[in-house]
Amino acid sequence: MSAIKCFLLVNRQMNRTERRRQKKAAKASGSTQSSPQHLASIQNLLNRAVELHNTGNVEAAKKHYQQVLKIDPKQPIALHYLGLALHQLGQFKQAIKCFVRAIELTPKDHEIYRNIALTYQTLGDTQKAEDCLHQALDLNPNYALAYLNLGILYKNTQRVEQSEQSYRKAIALEPNDTAAYSNLGNLLMNLQRLDEAEDCFNKAISIDPNYALGHCNLGFLLTEIGCHKEAETSCRKAVSIDPTSAVAFNNLGLSLHKQLRMKEAIEAFEKALKLKPDELDAFTNLSAVQQDLGLLESAEKNLQSALSIQSDHARSLKHLAILQLLKGDFKNGFINYDFRLGAPTDTKARTTLPPKWKGEDLNGKCLALLAEQGIGDEILYSTFIAELLNKGASLLIECDERLIPIYKRSFLNVTVLAKDSPQNQKLRGPNVDYQIELGSLCKYLRTDFKDFPTPSAFLKADSKNSQILKDRYRKWSKGRPVIGISWRGGTKDSNFKKSIDIEKWLPILSNPNYAFLSLQYGEVTEELESIKQKTGIEILHDPEIDSLKDMDGFTSQVEAVDMVISASNVTVHVAGGLGKQTWLLLSFIPPLWYWHLDREDSLWYPRLKLFRQPKFFDWDSLIDSVAHELNQLDLPVA
Repeated sequence: MSAIKCFLLVNRQMNRTERRRQKKAAKASGSTQSSPQHLASIQNLLNRAVELHNTGNVEAAKKHYQQVLKIDPKQPIALHYLGLALHQLGQFKQAIKCFVRAIELTPKDHEIYRNIALTYQTLGDTQKAEDCLHQALDLNPNYALAYLNLGILYKNTQRVEQSEQSYRKAIALEPNDTAAYSNLGNLLMNLQRLDEAEDCFNKAISIDPNYALGHCNLGFLLTEIGCHKEAETSCRKAVSIDPTSAVAFNNLGLSLHKQLRMKEAIEAFEKALKLKPDELDAFTNLSAVQQDLGLLESAEKNLQSALSIQSDHARSLKHLAILQLLKGDFKNGFINYDFRLGAPTDTKARTTLPPKWKGEDLNGKCLALLAEQGIGDEILYSTFIAELLNKGASLLIECDERLIPIYKRSFLNVTVLAKDSPQNQKLRGPNVDYQIELGSLCKYLRTDFKDFPTPSAFLKADSKNSQILKDRYRKWSKGRPVIGISWRGGTKDSNFKKSIDIEKWLPILSNPNYAFLSLQYGEVTEELESIKQKTGIEILHDPEIDSLKDMDGFTSQVEAVDMVISASNVTVHVAGGLGKQTWLLLSFIPPLWYWHLDREDSLWYPRLKLFRQPKFFDWDSLIDSVAHELNQLDLPVA
């Protein structure tokens, strides 16, 4: 979530102290308009201007400030406040001129330095903005608002440690500043320090129980950690306090989407867009719900609406790419797919790497392939390795450390490097001619369906270990073919689209002709025991294989079974890469573009058959279809 914007608001009324300041400033500036009549006229105009400004009538306030300046062109307060009004009206360069003139007249006014800093920041001149904030702090070292704004500036320029320090300084100086706590919470949330972030939001709310933004931010965090009902409660509290908050309705929509309450989610996103027609995240989130429901034209329309507002909005372009690729529009889809790299969690910035490969001749060249996304994606894109070697390239392959023994066995004459290890200095070596992220290879090698060769197996398991496991499982199964199954997959964002409750598998598991072995990663003991107690069906489980830690052992395990049936997860990629007969169970609209929309086969893996929900969230019909086909299958024992 982006840092809270500090809006420029006039918050002082003309009082006796202000009038004394005005007389002093007029005297210091050499103003000739200091007679009681002129002062009274200025005072009345300023009082009225500030009143209009504080009630939101900025245009009228602007005119009153200008009237004051006609009477006294060197009136510093009017210049300062006119600068504020011009900033709010989007007339930033004129605002700066007013602030500069005000500073010339009152060079020790720290508030003016802060306000001109915010205007410079709006114009993108972060260095001048930073300089002005430091000048404000030189004049007033206890100026909490300047530290708050400095924290925002540092965050926007990726200086997170300095940002955190500035927010904490602001809080130390002003312990009841809800905005400082909220900003710090957002920063900590982006750093995945979620407990600390939650404490900040709760602190802001404890200071002001009616702080709508605090409830809104807390709701977003709770959605991020999977507490969707609690998130909904926080977001509803936010919109009850501030029914004009587009961000609160957007966050409410997110929590409802995660609860699969699609109609309500759509209504929340549409409400956000009604309140703020340029709320880009609401367009993207609305599109995501529509995509899940199969409303692809509407989903794409909303993404295009977002892009008409901001043509380089990375999140919208990334989602548009997914839609395009799902539909097979590879040419446009892979161009937009590069915008996935704009997400901070997708891949790390590698500014010192050699030039990016853009399809040049690779004969005699060294190409570094950079790992990204999940381990399943790394395996998928490894289908390109043989093709690149055939083009005459020498390859450096960066991958998840768990894949190294598999890749060294499967790919000869390549150098395999662990992701995020000191070895990665080799990726920057003088002998490397080009580099490219794995997912970006598609843009140059797969621009049409015809560019996909007939898929073939490319991974190799440890044959000795595979035979040991095969013998073990054959003994367990009493000679029946062994089918490996996996029923969960995805991140917290896509889990509901991929995972299938194991109890829904009963039509498949009740087939007496097969033995079923769990290939599911993570802790499954309670689930398997519950199935056994309720139905008498025993799903085999090998406690010696930990697929989360030992991917090589897991690959041998997959090689040892006779067939795989799985939800969309790493199991499918391992089985597909091995060339194992595999049935993949997919949601109505797959969350992963490379399964496409209506194919029964895979462009990437041999012997992979795709089964799809007939409608959103209808796993029962899908399972029945798979169970029926399994009954017709004559699966030989390997």
